[in-house]
Amino acid sequence: MAVFALTTVSTAAAFAGSAASTNDIVYISRDGVLFSDTDAFGNHQVALSAFGNNMKYYINGEVFGGIDGYAAGTEFHIGSTGRLTTDLFNQFNEASFWNAGVMASGSSLVISKYNDDSDPEFSNDLHIRNSGQIIGGPDAGTYSGSSTIESDGALTWIHNSGEIFGEISAIEVLGGKSVIINTGTITGNVALADTDDKVVNDGLIDGDLDLGEGKNLYVSRGDGLVTGQVVGGDGNDTMKGGAGDDDLFGDRGADSLMGRGGEDTLSGGAGRDTLNGGGGDDTLDGGNGADVFTFRRHDGDDVIVDFQNNSDLIDISAFGLLAADFGSVVTAALSETSNGVLLDFSMMGGSGTVQIDGLTLANADATDFIF
Repeated sequence: MAVFALTTVSTAAAFAGSAASTNDIVYISRDGVLFSDTDAFGNHQVALSAFGNNMKYYINGEVFGGIDGYAAGTEFHIGSTGRLTTDLFNQFNEASFWNAGVMASGSSLVISKYNDDSDPEFSNDLHIRNSGQIIGGPDAGTYSGSSTIESDGALTWIHNSGEIFGEISAIEVLGGKSVIINTGTITGNVALADTDDKVVNDGLIDGDLDLGEGKNLYVSRGDGLVTGQVVGGDGNDTMKGGAGDDDLFGDRGADSLMGRGGEDTLSGGAGRDTLNGGGGDDTLDGGNGADVFTFRRHDGDDVIVDFQNNSDLIDISAFGLLAADFGSVVTAALSETSNGVLLDFSMMGGSGTVQIDGLTLANADATDFIF
């Protein structure tokens, strides 16, 4: 193992650490500045090359240039004073990033992890823990698509408490499972692969979130919000909104959608879905399939836009009624409207209402409800 340290200004060609290899450690102090060569257009080229396994980089200064790597078990530790500028072209079997500084690119790409399972000693995973800034530029780079972070492998694990920024796309996972925990800000769309993925959002995702096919889990905690639409894709997904106005689309499969707080829009798509708007005034669309709309005692004023009689069901089991109570209690709470019927929960021991489009008083009976 060799240790390379840079404490002054240097070019990549002059710095021996740019050619470090297996098990080596590279330090760039807060006073260190590493410049790569530039091409004919003035763009910085590769500053550090990681072609050996188990290499570690500790960057507290500035690096102007990319990191080109075909290796496994590589670790990057960017301190709060560290700054990496331009693309990181990475093809790692396994790579980990701890960023408390700034990773910025003139093109879209900042981090790229290619699928490489050639070495069974390593996991083929990408791990990112970001408390700083990862900022993609406006253009697609030579080796990139359009995302700030692109990953393909067995697992992509991202814990963001800082900022990840993409002009259009912030994160794109091409293959393998994903676990994303966000307590910071992700600007740009997030698209995951067709596997069983998990996203826990206690921050802001300013864009759309596409979970891809599979049995996915999306949970918004507290004030966590996705400003665009959360799409479950094909598969039996579980999606739980937060305190804000959520837009959840289950797509195909038997999905479970819960809006919780806010004025939510829940769309089940194809399949037997379960929808619960929670608190707030919500819009519920079951889509194709025999769906269940679930209500608690105090869930706001909601609308079911596509109730299919003799197929869909309304779950009012939280009110403690029996099927025998339909004629005396539920019927009294139903009234005809221009588009269907209105069910007034205040007449059933609760509060709020639900407008049921597609149901009429004439065809409403106890078999439309779950008691």
